[in-house]
Amino acid sequence: MKLYAVWIAPLENTSFQDFTCPTNEDMPIGTIIALKDNRDNEVYTVAKLADGNCWMTENLRLDNNTTINATNTNNPISTFTALSPSSDSWCTDNSSSCFNQSLLNTNNIANTVSPMTGTNANIYSYSNYYNWYSATAGNGTRSISSGTVAGDICPAGWHLPYGGNTTSEKGGNTSGGFYYLNQQMGGNTSATGSNNWRSFPNNFVYSGYWIGSSAYSRGYNGRYWSSTALNTYLAYYLYFDSSSVAPTDSDRKGDGLSVRCVVSQ
Repeated sequence: MKLYAVWIAPLENTSFQDFTCPTNEDMPIGTIIALKDNRDNEVYTVAKLADGNCWMTENLRLDNNTTINATNTNNPISTFTALSPSSDSWCTDNSSSCFNQSLLNTNNIANTVSPMTGTNANIYSYSNYYNWYSATAGNGTRSISSGTVAGDICPAGWHLPYGGNTTSEKGGNTSGGFYYLNQQMGGNTSATGSNNWRSFPNNFVYSGYWIGSSAYSRGYNGRYWSSTALNTYLAYYLYFDSSSVAPTDSDRKGDGLSVRCVVSQ
């Protein structure tokens, strides 16, 4: 294995909320920068990917004590002002008492074992898990039966990737859909396509998912929420493992998946 050092453009003091994705001429595809989320001052790497849009290349790890409002977040509902950690207890979407509840698992990121070895080594890259209601900042309720919701947990000016494979669902939208990005990377849904998602500069990781009281499939597959509902029970998400890619898969809205954010140029 060859390892390469990558120097990131010094934009750490520029926030997501103040950033505009440049044209390909000003920021060529493959360029990596660093931006700060002014909600909790976390810094993330961002890259111009094959679809010409700017994507986070790390999973969202928004501090659960952060104040969320319409100024710093992408159109949250008015009552969605803060997230509550669920510790290791996670309501499932099968329980009516858990419908439309804000749930996340923080992975104890601030308390990871040092040195970072073995099973602890990737906890920071896995980051937080969010149910669909939390990922969409309260916009994605059980009653949403189709289409893309208007807001999410991403920084203001950014959004969750679109789901599905048509422009009506928005997965085929050029402004940041999983399906469209996969097409721009070659449209391969086999092991080659999986490698595309996981390779530099895309850097999507096998963060698995959270349900009940446990994480599953960490190190084996990746699952990332979109902002698009399939029906009242399911929402679209990106799935990939070592041998396949499914950019239009769907999962229960109550499961905890990873989040990446995107902004179009």
